[in-house]
Amino acid sequence: MDFERLERAWRSPANTPGEAAARYLMEETMDALRARRRKVNAITAMAGLALFLWTGKIVWDVFANPFPFDLAREWGAVAMLALAWAALFVARAQFQRHLRAHPDPYASMPDTLRALIDENRSARRRVQLMAGFMLLAIAALGVALSQLVDVGKMTPENVRDGAFLFGAVFAAVWGSIALNYFTRLKPEGERLQRLLAEYGG
Repeated sequence: MDFERLERAWRSPANTPGEAAARYLMEETMDALRARRRKVNAITAMAGLALFLWTGKIVWDVFANPFPFDLAREWGAVAMLALAWAALFVARAQFQRHLRAHPDPYASMPDTLRALIDENRSARRRVQLMAGFMLLAIAALGVALSQLVDVGKMTPENVRDGAFLFGAVFAAVWGSIALNYFTRLKPEGERLQRLLAEYGG
């Protein structure tokens, strides 16, 4: 939902939109909250499935692969996996906290706005969390690549090429995270706070 448009609509002449318009704005705002909650559920579910498959692959490599995974010498990959699971766990815990804090956010427009403000705050914390975990993941990736060279599964040239590739990917992800944070999430949070104040919340 375009909350800038909502703010403009609510600030229509005399700050008193008609009953039908106010009801429409309320329904659209509630739909926005429902959509965001569904999106978080879907993203974390897909991440959980991907991590489950990644974990299964490592377990297979440890116990059944003809070219076994040497846990003692290739633990860097496990460290990356553990970081990913930890990030997912924290993200889900934040989302559950949000749901507990706002169990019935559709009772009124102020209740929905408070839930959206909390959802926006949680989204900003997730962004900060992901940025921090990515820093740790870079260190774990460096260890993992170095260990693959040591066990003969990669050459130094492969590591160099991989470093360029992963560096470009991480830079692109950080760029998109920063853009989303400063151009959408932060201004949106401030706008929602203003709207709640105008609703007397």
